[in-house]
Amino acid sequence: MQEEDRTVQPKTFMDLIIKVGSHGTYQKIVTFLFCLNFFTVALLIFNTSFLFYKPGMKCQELGFHDLNCEENLCNIDPVNIAKYQMEPEIYSVNEEFGPFFCERSHILYAFRTSAFIGLFFSVFLATLSDKLGRKPCLVISSAIQLFGTIMIACSFHIVMVGIGLVIAGFGGVACFRTIFVMLAEIVDDGHRQKSSVLLEGAIAIGAVMMGVFFWIVPHWRKHIIIFNLAPVFLCFLGYAFFIEETPKFLIKNPEKAV
Repeated sequence: MQEEDRTVQPKTFMDLIIKVGSHGTYQKIVTFLFCLNFFTVALLIFNTSFLFYKPGMKCQELGFHDLNCEENLCNIDPVNIAKYQMEPEIYSVNEEFGPFFCERSHILYAFRTSAFIGLFFSVFLATLSDKLGRKPCLVISSAIQLFGTIMIACSFHIVMVGIGLVIAGFGGVACFRTIFVMLAEIVDDGHRQKSSVLLEGAIAIGAVMMGVFFWIVPHWRKHIIIFNLAPVFLCFLGYAFFIEETPKFLIKNPEKAV
């Protein structure tokens, strides 16, 4: 007689998660990478006010009232405007590619929201995770964010900074959307809420601490390299070479399993 196979096969997704490990070292490392990615997205979206910081003017020396100083600057020779500019606390994009006054002032306001353009279109890439898989979609999104961040860090024109923000915002928020789906498929119910709180905490830290980070590194290009480019590059390496496809996706798409 043939021996009866007594191996208990997982009947549900939760049974499988419990069997392979619900919150071990793998899940903790993945959660760390996800939090790091959320941190970079928060900085990318919220730090544009510092990135495009425009120093104040010595309005009283110009003979203008503080309330209408900005409008009256248009009547001054642009070459002489720099003489009345206050010492900038941050070496921003405005300092490197400016000055942006009068007819050029709209450029700064336009590029401050450029990351949100990418945010809007990121939903189309995130929806591909059901077809391509969670990991491929995450790697592609992270690569796009990395490319956009490199473009910002290597910019030689303010338009290049704006385009880089759109690309980085597109890839970063696509990661953002895919991460929530992926996290739900590698962590059990008991730890899912805690992991979600950690992700939200990473966003809060990035948003609250961005002023401190600019105070530590006031040069915009060095700031982008240290606080955006380096973490994004680390996330990309982790997504490409460490993270595996989720069990739930492989159960639903066995042809994707190797």
